[in-house]
Amino acid sequence: MFLVGLVAGRRKIFVQAETYSPLLRRIVLCGLSIGLPAAVLYGWGSVYLVGSPIDLFGLALSLATAPLLAGAYAAAILLLFQTRIGRVLSDLLAPTGRMALTNYLVQSAICAFVFLGYGLGLMGQVSPLVAAGMAFLIFALQLGASWLWMRRFAYGPAEWLLRAVTIAALPAWRRHQH
Repeated sequence: MFLVGLVAGRRKIFVQAETYSPLLRRIVLCGLSIGLPAAVLYGWGSVYLVGSPIDLFGLALSLATAPLLAGAYAAAILLLFQTRIGRVLSDLLAPTGRMALTNYLVQSAICAFVFLGYGLGLMGQVSPLVAAGMAFLIFALQLGASWLWMRRFAYGPAEWLLRAVTIAALPAWRRHQH
């Protein structure tokens, strides 16, 4: 998968997605037509036929075709970002993506505190709907916080630290004001 990403990056598929629209559409069609039925079979078997040969076969088939399904999702998102709505969505998500490591660490810390015993201990105490609502709320707050942060700073805190370690120097913290 890393090699596939490397090839996609070298061919600038993520930057020039419109050039690759026909390929992206084929990836969506292929990935969904193969990966989605396998995922449905696995989901169905793991709920209604637990421990059966069909359950095991569904798991194996789902694992084998998951890269195709993931590719379909990625290609569909790239196609979406070529639309007017997609560009608005991309602009909205960009600051959060530019500080993804920081956001991941903050989400992990919040959820560990909320769900584990050294915090509120709510694991198993909230419904899946409430948990999904909490996840949505955390992400919505991170969208706003990331937007505010990236207006002033060049990197998220964890990204700055990672960059400092990888280049063995202290990168500029604030954005250059023009």
